[in-house]
Amino acid sequence: MDNTQQSMLHSYQAAVVQQNIEFLLFGVLLLATLVILAKYRPSRGKPRRKARTGRIPVDNNYGDAGERMVQHQLQFLGPEYVVMNDVLLAGGGQRQQIDHLVVGPTGIFHVETKHWSGAVLFDGVGMQHIKNGVLTDDSDPTVQMDRHDYVVRSVLAEYDIHADVMGIICFTHPRCQLVGASPRYATIKLDRLFGMIQANRPSRSLKPTEVQRIAAILERHSQPTPVGYGQR
Repeated sequence: MDNTQQSMLHSYQAAVVQQNIEFLLFGVLLLATLVILAKYRPSRGKPRRKARTGRIPVDNNYGDAGERMVQHQLQFLGPEYVVMNDVLLAGGGQRQQIDHLVVGPTGIFHVETKHWSGAVLFDGVGMQHIKNGVLTDDSDPTVQMDRHDYVVRSVLAEYDIHADVMGIICFTHPRCQLVGASPRYATIKLDRLFGMIQANRPSRSLKPTEVQRIAAILERHSQPTPVGYGQR
């Protein structure tokens, strides 16, 4: 067998190995998806119920529970960080309710809390929330985060402030199975929130005076979220 034939044989063998690896990875992903769907499938004999969608009524305290869990984590960031919770921020001609705003040496963060149980699947195109084996009507929070990001950046641009801004979608329910991530925002469980903010490496760290100035500006453009705002 000459060198040309050997080269062709090696190329063919490499292609076969690559194809087998791709088939194996596809099988693993398919198996993981089936396991998740089976885990959250309701028991036989029990009626299928669609999960509640949209905001939970205030007196239910369901969504509020997740926000309180995030507040508890954020209070340990230290005095070099300023934290604002549940604010209605105005900027760029819009107003948006933001669960949590954090300003510190590692940047500016807007955090959206989702207290969802069940399987939350991001596939790069959209999101599916499966609860008790039923696909819910919950929408992809990426679009909601886009609006939040626009308002935050609009306020900063008004004062010619150049600082890193990061959006974080934080899932707080202990029985949430998170697979994949939003294509534009950090997508994490609650236990990673504190570390993600502190370990972030911005293009430029903010000085204490800058942190206080930016926090004051954001507070000036915000107000406490009125009771019932955005409820359905």
